[in-house]
Amino acid sequence: DLPVNAESEHSHRGDEAVASATSGVARINAQSEAYQLVGSLKDGLLTLHLKRRPEGSPVAGAEIELTIGGETGAAAAKVGGSYTYRSAALKKSRMATKVTC
Repeated sequence: DLPVNAESEHSHRGDEAVASATSGVARINAQSEAYQLVGSLKDGLLTLHLKRRPEGSPVAGAEIELTIGGETGAAAAKVGGSYTYRSAALKKSRMATKVTC
């Protein structure tokens, strides 16, 4: 499991997420010893990429559960270790986020 907590405009290092917003795209970056999760949020769609560390190879077929603004759901797996999640909660300007994979 890679538990991740991120809140807009709040940054952490280590096993927690770094969330930032530039050019209208919010970004998240979380790391553990074994994995790195990066993502971008645009127009209510969160796109995630899960990679093994340190080599950076994509992790396909993972189960990624997100809790955003009190709403929990699963990200849909795409080709090559990418995942997507869409929710009305993603359109809020500030939200608490938890990701487990």
